[in-house]
Amino acid sequence: MQESSALFRQIEESIRDGTPDQRVVTLRRVTDLFVHRAEQYDDEQVKLFDRVIGRLAAEIEKAAREKLADCLAPIANAPLEIIRTLARDDEVTVAGAVLTQSPRLGDDDLVEIASTKSDAHLLAICGRKRLPEAVTDVLVERGGRDVAHKVVANHGAAFSEAGFTKLVARAGDDEPLAEGVGRRVDIPPHLFRRLVTQATEQVQERLLASVRPEMQMAIGQVLSDISGKVAANPELASRSYSAARSYVQVLAQSGRLGPQALVELAKSGRFEESVAALAEIAAVPIDIVDRVMHGDLAEPLLVLCRAKGFDWTTVRAVLLVRRNCRSLGPKELEQACQDYTALSPATAERVLRFWQVRQAKR
Repeated sequence: MQESSALFRQIEESIRDGTPDQRVVTLRRVTDLFVHRAEQYDDEQVKLFDRVIGRLAAEIEKAAREKLADCLAPIANAPLEIIRTLARDDEVTVAGAVLTQSPRLGDDDLVEIASTKSDAHLLAICGRKRLPEAVTDVLVERGGRDVAHKVVANHGAAFSEAGFTKLVARAGDDEPLAEGVGRRVDIPPHLFRRLVTQATEQVQERLLASVRPEMQMAIGQVLSDISGKVAANPELASRSYSAARSYVQVLAQSGRLGPQALVELAKSGRFEESVAALAEIAAVPIDIVDRVMHGDLAEPLLVLCRAKGFDWTTVRAVLLVRRNCRSLGPKELEQACQDYTALSPATAERVLRFWQVRQAKR
């Protein structure tokens, strides 16, 4: 160990007194010495290499830093401080190999770099074999389209529910991302449901064609659920809406039936009239609207309103007049608004046509 220390002192003297070209040559020799015998060095020897290589790397051009990063990135016991320095280099051609490969970078390092560096740095991080939730949360929040696509395609990436929620929201206007998220085996069921509900018909078909059989069944069930899950509840027996329907017919005949009338009925707490008005406006069976307006399942109501192009003010009023469901707080209403905005009009119209066919066959 004393001999090694003497050797490094001699090298440091040459670094201090040598020319830039001589420093590059010295760096190459020291790096080669470390790489070829890395497994044999103990922690103290690695720290000595860290100190010397770090001093050399601080005074070399980008091309030399790139070569240094390529050499050290895959090594399990690479000098830690120089690895951290290379990973934070503003030039992604230097940082990229380390960000993608180095096992020396901890989760805290990756979170910090992902929080501060460029999209190109984030893309490099997306290529790591393992990505914990804390890192993917930042990648999904800060990264651009390419970052989102790449991290979703990484089977070693883990996502928190918040991360998946953000991805589903971003997938509303990004069909390839919707397909990628839909193929993830770890997506929570309720977010998978939301994803498929807002997806275009083309994306739904491609998901059905590309995923494993059990997921095909799940996707098909989502659309089926939108149309009929609430109908399976035996407590939701058919109710009498004769008086409410008569009132709504008067509104329709006088030309006063529309979204504004629906809002007024809902805000007044006139549940039966709200159900009858929505059924009349949407031209769907009143028993369907009756079931949609009961219970905690909000998606069918969002689908119905989206198909008719209602604004959020109308949708909010109708959501709040529902029965037999828990009260919606500000955060839940905000989430419902986001879901409504992301919902594909084409999907909503497709489900509405299904309901209208039922009406025609009655």
